[in-house]
Amino acid sequence: MAAHRQTYYEEFEDEVNDGNLDIAIGNYGQGVYDADQADVSEAALLAFQQQIAQQSALAQIPDPVKRFIMHFYKAFRNNDLQEISVAYESGWNRLTEKHYQKVEWPEAEIIAPLVDEDPIFLILYKELYFRHVYSRLSPNVDDRFHSYENSCELFNLLLNSERPVLLALPDIWLWDIIDEFIYQFQSFCLWRSKVKSKNEEELALLAEGGQMWSCYSVLNVLYSLIQKSQINEYLKATQEGKSAEEIAELVGEYGMIPLYRSLGYFSVIGLLRVHVLLGDYTLALKVMDRIELNQKVPGHLAEA
Repeated sequence: MAAHRQTYYEEFEDEVNDGNLDIAIGNYGQGVYDADQADVSEAALLAFQQQIAQQSALAQIPDPVKRFIMHFYKAFRNNDLQEISVAYESGWNRLTEKHYQKVEWPEAEIIAPLVDEDPIFLILYKELYFRHVYSRLSPNVDDRFHSYENSCELFNLLLNSERPVLLALPDIWLWDIIDEFIYQFQSFCLWRSKVKSKNEEELALLAEGGQMWSCYSVLNVLYSLIQKSQINEYLKATQEGKSAEEIAELVGEYGMIPLYRSLGYFSVIGLLRVHVLLGDYTLALKVMDRIELNQKVPGHLAEA
């Protein structure tokens, strides 16, 4: 399997290296700004300056990284699970080792032109961006707050849509989203507790933060994903041997979507972790009632 993935990724590299970046991202830096234009408002001038800065930053991104992002987005847009999995598990890590071991990946605002300003893809990109900051670098207070806001955007999208959001994401990524959300919550709590090391700006931001990374907000996300996916009802029905038609009627539209089913299942395990962190061991065990711990591969994931 590893050999196959290596070969597959090499084919992917050959493919994206043939891409024409000028067509995809435009010819930046060649426009001429006429300083004599009359009545240019301050807002328009600021927007122009920001555009020039974005174009300059985009031009500094290595071409292989641009091609990778474009390929990643194409796979996302086409709901190509195999290509997404290769990009997520192999491509991202390879380019991180080569270009971003000790620095951040490009910010989402910079790479936005490469992905048609797609808001959902940019949310997912920022999830990877902030995870990289936490794992390889040292997050500052802005990183902690912006990562939380991005997580809220992602979960609000999934939970508050009128219809299920039809995204094809590998289970390993879905697990990592839940796992990282809880890890960053724990990291924030530890960071916040060290009051003596905070400067005045950090203390002011914490005072204004309100529910930022609060226990309530984290628990609310996990319980909402469980409820939305109807994962406990699904597990109970499968354990009772109910038919596919009966299960579909029980869990509803969202519960039959693999994305929601997996997120619901991983949220149950995440709740175990959070309740243990909070010291409520009885409730931690209670949320696992429907999880069969003797199963090596959960049946619902295998079926998904």
